Amino acid sequence: MLYASNISWGGNRWKDIIETDGKGYYSYLPAVFIYHDLQCNFHDSIEKRYYNLSTYYDYRINYDGVKVNKYFAGTAIAQLPFFLAAHVIAKFSHQPTDGFSAPYQIAINLAAIFYVLAGLWFIKKWLLLEGTSASVVRWTILLLAFGTPLFYYSVSEPAMSHAYSFFFVSAFCFFSRRYFQEGYHGTDLLRLGFLTGMILIIRPVNGIVLLSVPFLAGSNIRLKAGIRSAWLHSASCISAIVVLLLIITIQPTLYYLETGRWMIYTYGNESLRPLDAHILDFLLSYRKGFFVYTPLALISLWGLRKLSITNAWRSLTIALFLAAVVWLLSSWNVWWYGGSFSQRPMVEFLPFFAFLLSLSLLHQENQKLSIIKIFGVLAVVLCMFQTLQYRYYLIHWERMDKDHYWRVFLSTEGIKSGENPNKDLLIP
Repeated sequence: MLYASNISWGGNRWKDIIETDGKGYYSYLPAVFIYHDLQCNFHDSIEKRYYNLSTYYDYRINYDGVKVNKYFAGTAIAQLPFFLAAHVIAKFSHQPTDGFSAPYQIAINLAAIFYVLAGLWFIKKWLLLEGTSASVVRWTILLLAFGTPLFYYSVSEPAMSHAYSFFFVSAFCFFSRRYFQEGYHGTDLLRLGFLTGMILIIRPVNGIVLLSVPFLAGSNIRLKAGIRSAWLHSASCISAIVVLLLIITIQPTLYYLETGRWMIYTYGNESLRPLDAHILDFLLSYRKGFFVYTPLALISLWGLRKLSITNAWRSLTIALFLAAVVWLLSSWNVWWYGGSFSQRPMVEFLPFFAFLLSLSLLHQENQKLSIIKIFGVLAVVLCMFQTLQYRYYLIHWERMDKDHYWRVFLSTEGIKSGENPNKDLLIP
């Protein structure tokens, strides 16, 4: 991933690291620590200095005459250590300390890579806790890292929220599973309070991860025992709730400092519409279908078959949980989530597909020729190929359809010749 990121660091290419929505997620940091201006009035001058004005994007909304950042602050909180390091480097290297010069942008690229690698590490710990063999864990991690949009959102769009959410959800899965499987740990509830708070303040909709707790518990008996243990250790439980509340109140506090109101809705006409979910489009359309652009996720569902045999409770609860995730995310009225590769809000829920994938691989672990491994490698090749096509606009960021998809399927024609077969999609 570090090698791939060098593609973005040379020349002036680093200016594209913090872009589009990523500017909104990140801008809390320079707003607080450099400009002391939560309305981000520095935005236009930064755009003129570093960005192409023909692709101007303003992440602020106008609320009663006050400019408010549309996005939530959680991603910036996760990026904070890297931002502070970049600020020190910029000062000592005599580069602009404006929050958007090269040290800051490269630091955000490194931040996303760090969080993805840390998330993969927690998935490894979780799978080993489940009793998964080391070889299956290695295969699972490699397939997940390169056969899903995880690679793209850590390398090409690192300022977006998904790499960070992936880490916190991965850690949530590990500590939740350890809590229920190994008994009460004095600090696990505190960790879970912190992780839940971060998950909510990065993307509130990801709070649906709490519905995965019955699955992570492993059984109805362990779920009840875990709840009873939390009740008995009330001091730790209350401390965890306090930590969670302290984190999620950061966002209302920012709103209050800007507008005098604790809660405002910043997404305008965009909203969840549960009675109008686009489930089939979300999963199978050429425009953004999750299984079309991330076939490894579809392959991983084979693990449900093995799980249904060994643990019916976990099979049912993870199936219901993933169904709820898809239903909720596909009910966003902009169900294709704007300019993006694959279904980007599913990145944070990849740990659950990793678990199912490990079961699929484990089922054929002793076979010399594993069908799951073969299809997994093919899924990696396809995902990496489509990532390359997306980078060079052969796959359009939001206007793909059946004809345009198959026109460039497994083709590098537009990359080599510079003549994009789907150039008609680039016309406004």
